[in-house]
Amino acid sequence: MPIDAELLDQWLDEHNAVDFVDVDGTGDADIYVVGDEAWHWEGRSWQQICLPNDLPLNAIKMVSPDMVFVAGRGGLLVGNAIDGFSTATSVTTEENFTSIEWFEGKLYLASPAGLHVYDLKTRTIVRCRTRLAPELQDAHSLEARDGVLWSFGLKDIARFDGYAWVRIDHPDNSPIR
Repeated sequence: MPIDAELLDQWLDEHNAVDFVDVDGTGDADIYVVGDEAWHWEGRSWQQICLPNDLPLNAIKMVSPDMVFVAGRGGLLVGNAIDGFSTATSVTTEENFTSIEWFEGKLYLASPAGLHVYDLKTRTIVRCRTRLAPELQDAHSLEARDGVLWSFGLKDIARFDGYAWVRIDHPDNSPIR
């Protein structure tokens, strides 16, 4: 039986529960969790993080203790639990970022509309051009392991070794050509 998202949200609100969807950290004394809220564990206790907006969060990536990215419905935040968080871009977006990953000095962002990359210098989020034909259809989850960035979508799977993107046929769908 499928879960009714509105009923679940109502139950969480009524029971003062928090719905976490992602976790990242550098060790036992530096852990972040995000979802309906953002929290930080500094080794002794959990502290709620004050954010510049109250939009739902889907993903967190700790690049270093000083540089933590948080993404979700409506944008990207950067900061840390000590100094606070701020909007990472000067442009607002309606994009729902579902996953973020740091790979070879760049932050990649997944969304139902495809793959994006954050430019640290210009503070902009741009569509990632993979040179696949056709371009990536969707991206949902990103994972970097052993020198490879993986993009898993509902329709499309691809890997990037730092030089070229390669599409992997999705086992549940017809090949994308």
